[in-house]
Amino acid sequence: MRRLISYVLAVACLAVPMAAAADSKDDFPFSGIGVRFGYEKFSLSAGSTPIVGSKLTDAVTNFNQTATAYNSQHPGQPQVPLQSINDVSLNASLFTITPTFHLGGDGYFFKLDVPIGLGSQLTTVGLGLYPVNYGWWMPDQRLFPYVSAGLVLNYGFSTKYSSNGNPDIAISAKGAVLQLGRLAAGLKVRPINGLNLGAELGFTPYTLAGVVDTDRLDSLQKNISGTNPPPPLGSVARGGAGTEFDASLLIEWM
Repeated sequence: MRRLISYVLAVACLAVPMAAAADSKDDFPFSGIGVRFGYEKFSLSAGSTPIVGSKLTDAVTNFNQTATAYNSQHPGQPQVPLQSINDVSLNASLFTITPTFHLGGDGYFFKLDVPIGLGSQLTTVGLGLYPVNYGWWMPDQRLFPYVSAGLVLNYGFSTKYSSNGNPDIAISAKGAVLQLGRLAAGLKVRPINGLNLGAELGFTPYTLAGVVDTDRLDSLQKNISGTNPPPPLGSVARGGAGTEFDASLLIEWM
């Protein structure tokens, strides 16, 4: 984490003198590099999930088979409750660090993001492509409101799982988080030449995700005798389809 932040700041500092040299009070600079810091919330339901839905269904089916066998063989022990597909729904809150680059000034422009999401049970690293962006440079107020539309492709992984206050379980779940059609609105203020400060709100109406620990899933499939209770279902697979919301603050050098 420290290396990543140091790298982003180093690149940004190198860009300052080059961008500032071409800056003008009355013209919004053609290019800029910056970083956003913010919050991201995924609210996904696994009830009907294309592409990765079969993996999620397999996890639930195998879990219930193992739990049923265990419960029948251990009548005097605490029983393992059966689970439904909704129990593997992915709901996560992440702190985000997003290096960002734009090309184009007042009017239409192109934007590229490299979002990094850090959560207690999920980490994402992605690429955001925004071919449709439009901004309005207001030189007297030194403001630049803008809107953006694009998509974000994330690699997602999880190294631990915990629930209901239980101790963390080490896992190795991997997968993807696809934000299909992220919409964003933002505002930049230019207090001095060469520097922008701003804020951005984003919303993805359709997000698709799935992270699966394949070793744990294979173990469930092979060990349904009921000798041992199954591991927590969330440690095997999580995912779903739904929405994403994010908010962030920006510092940008131009």
